[in-house]
This record gives sequence, structure tokens and C-alpha cells, in this order.
Amino acid sequence: MIRMKPMAMDLRLPILVALFAAVFAILPMRAASARAEYTVHTRRACVYCHVSAQGGGELRPPGVRYRDAGRRIVPPDQAPSGLLAALRLVMGFLHACAGIFWFGIIFYVHVFIGPRNLSGGLPVSEMRAGWIGIACIAATGVILSLLRIHSIDELWATTFGVVYCVKVGTFLVMVSIASFVTTRLNRRLKKGAAVMDRGLLVPERSESGGATFIYKGWVYDATGSKRWKDGVHMKRHHAGQDLTGALAGAPHGEEVLDRIKKLGPAERRHGGEGDARPARMFRVLAMSNLVFILIIIMCLAYWNWGPPLPSVLRRATAQAQLLHGAPAPDAPPHGAQTAP
Repeated sequence: MIRMKPMAMDLRLPILVALFAAVFAILPMRAASARAEYTVHTRRACVYCHVSAQGGGELRPPGVRYRDAGRRIVPPDQAPSGLLAALRLVMGFLHACAGIFWFGIIFYVHVFIGPRNLSGGLPVSEMRAGWIGIACIAATGVILSLLRIHSIDELWATTFGVVYCVKVGTFLVMVSIASFVTTRLNRRLKKGAAVMDRGLLVPERSESGGATFIYKGWVYDATGSKRWKDGVHMKRHHAGQDLTGALAGAPHGEEVLDRIKKLGPAERRHGGEGDARPARMFRVLAMSNLVFILIIIMCLAYWNWGPPLPSVLRRATAQAQLLHGAPAPDAPPHGAQTAP
């Protein structure tokens, strides 16, 4: 009887999804926060929109209208309809879910599977799921942007707009990387039957139609195994790979290799150093994606807790002077009462 290891690998994905769900739960997409730039621009005190005179927290009806109208003061008869508010809620929910889903796939592929185990190409199911997540993020993001941004000036005249540009720019860079990795780089990783980053040569398929792989410098032939259908093991490992590092995260031990035919030591080949470049490039891009994820999470955090950008605050002050015909303070005290 085969001794099974703890199902650590099987539990990693749901644990990761739960972790990201917790992160997004404490980073709401649109917080009820008071900013000095809002006070300067509207000439209202924090208590005009917030229950607390200190700002932040629960909103009063004028604050709800101000938020739902895209950070604009509107009279009660011009408040956005309930249908529009419901649409914003649904799109925000789907946007957050798609972001969690996509980030989870990136972490799962880049961290848990690891670049070393992807030298034979990316898993097809994860690639498809990733592009589904990208499409959902893009579609819901466009709708949310149209509902939130009413003027192109807001992109550089508000803290939200500046951070929004950083977030969208980072997302577009990640999409560009995904396009390159899942097309050109993936073809280069799969090209040929060589195990690139170890300089070992192993045929991708055996003569009888099965598949071969390397483990600790030895070539194994998985011909006839039900778990190596079409040269792919559990939709994750492809024939022609060195699976030495992959076994550590598998739900079984080395004893399963006793059932697989050992062909002999893997052959060393000359001049194979150049073939390692696609694998190295994938590692660099994988680490870059993880950094970009942190940047996007930082943007979400800044929307909620970050101070107003100095340049934005100065611009809002100047704009308030033009609109109201009187000097506007840089940042009125949160509890100050100003005339509506």
C-alpha cells in the first residue's frame, strides 16, 4: 500500500484564496474617508458628510450623495438612482472577486508550482483561468471607472485619480507580461524535448507513446500509466521535465517510482547553456508580477488610509480660490464649521 503524505499541495490553493479574500475584505474598494482635498474643494467641514466631526466612518445623507455622485455635491433631487447604486455594488463585488481569483492563480503558479517545474511549459488550465480573470477585471473596471470618473481632469486633480492611474498602469503592465508569457515565452519553454535548466537530455515521449521524465538524474518511462495521460501528469507536469523538485509538494513519496520503469541515467548534452534563457526570463517575470501585485494592493491601501498628495492638495486649493473668489486654506481643521 502506498504511503500518502499530508495533502499540503491540495490545501494550498484554497488557503491562498482565503488569504486574499481576507486582504480585500480589510481593504474595501471605496472607503468612507474624509480627505483634506475634499474639504478644500467643497468648502464644507467634515461633519457635512460624516456623522463624526473628525471625519471618516459613517456617512450622513449628503455624504452618501457626494460619494455616489463621484465626489460631487448634488442636491437630493439629483442623487443617483437606486438602480445605479446597485449596479456599482455588483460591479465592485465582481471586480474584487476577479482580482482575488487572478492574484491567487499568479501566486499558485509562480510560488507553489514554481518556475523550475514549468520548464516544459505552463499548465493549460491555469492559463485559461488567468485570462478569464483578466477579462473580468478589465470589463468590470471599465464600468466602475465610467461610474466614478466624470471628468478627465480628475485623473491628475485628485488623489483618487493619481492613484487610479498608477493602479491601471500596473495592471496593463501585468497584462502585457501575461500576453508575452502565455504566447511567445510558453512556446520557447515547450520547444524541444530538452530539460533546459539542468543541461540534461530526455525524450519527451517514449516509442510506445508514453512519456518520460527525470528524477535525481535518472530517466523514468511512464508509458501506460493512467496518471500520465497524453504526456501530462495530473494536468500539471509535462513529459520531458526534471521533476526532482516537484516531488516535495506532491501527495505521495518516492515509493511510487518503484512502479515506473527506470531507463537509465540522463544524458548530458553540450552547448545547452543557451537553452536556459527562457526559464531564467520566466523567473524574472514571475518575480516582477509578484512585485506588481504588491503595488496594486498598496494603491488600494492608499485609497483608504493614505494622505492627500501634496500636489493634488495645492491644485485643489488653487481651484477653490477660483471657484469661490476667496483664498482657501490648505486644509481646514476636520472639526471646523464652514458655511454651506
